[in-house]
Amino acid sequence: MLRKFFIYCLLVWSVDLYAIITITPVELGEDPGYSGKMGASLSTKRGNSDVDAYKLAARFMYDNNVSYLTWLQIAGEYGKASGVKNVQKLYAHLRYIHNITDRYHVYEAALQTEEDEFRLIRYRRLVAAGYRQRFFQKSEKLKAFLGVGAIFEKIHYTDPQSNSDENNVRASTYVSVSYLFAEDMSTSFISYYQPKFDDVSDFVTVNTYELQLKIVDRLFLNFALHYNYDSKPAVGVVSRYDFSQDTAFIYEF
Repeated sequence: MLRKFFIYCLLVWSVDLYAIITITPVELGEDPGYSGKMGASLSTKRGNSDVDAYKLAARFMYDNNVSYLTWLQIAGEYGKASGVKNVQKLYAHLRYIHNITDRYHVYEAALQTEEDEFRLIRYRRLVAAGYRQRFFQKSEKLKAFLGVGAIFEKIHYTDPQSNSDENNVRASTYVSVSYLFAEDMSTSFISYYQPKFDDVSDFVTVNTYELQLKIVDRLFLNFALHYNYDSKPAVGVVSRYDFSQDTAFIYEF
């Protein structure tokens, strides 16, 4: 009954539907071998408003259950309002995780590329590396992580006359906390802070909260809130922050 009540509240509260793959950090040995997740959502409105929004996301992972795991995540988002395109994003992220002393102390390396037409980013490509530690190691329900590292990024803008290409080195820190209320309900929060090494006033923050509910077997309902802030966005970008709300169905395999 409680689960049905939460599902009902989320479906009523949600305005736009997007897909998301869970933000909870992946741990070595959790799901040995090959595994994956796929999410998809669609929002369509007609009448007083004319809106379409689509998003697809997928993660493919291999965990050798001894010393390392690797995963690839890809996502795309597209939307129109009154027949005019207002969202177009593409994203791909490849990550490798290897233990140091045990599975609670690991180093991470990642490659990422993304495109975001409405933030005037033709492409943003980066290489990242860092260290991650898990706290509350004996708890099966509560997990907390701290990650520190560095990012080397290249940004190419859609309007080179207004914005010069950037080659930046940023520090990257994140904290993540997740809690398993029951076998079929969990919640997570993650926050990234990424300032430039040579100008700490130029920073990006990425924050996400999610609630995930199991519907049946390997099918989940995922509700997420996102708040991102860029202290120095590209010239022509209207706002420094973006807030979004996502509700999606996710299938694990």
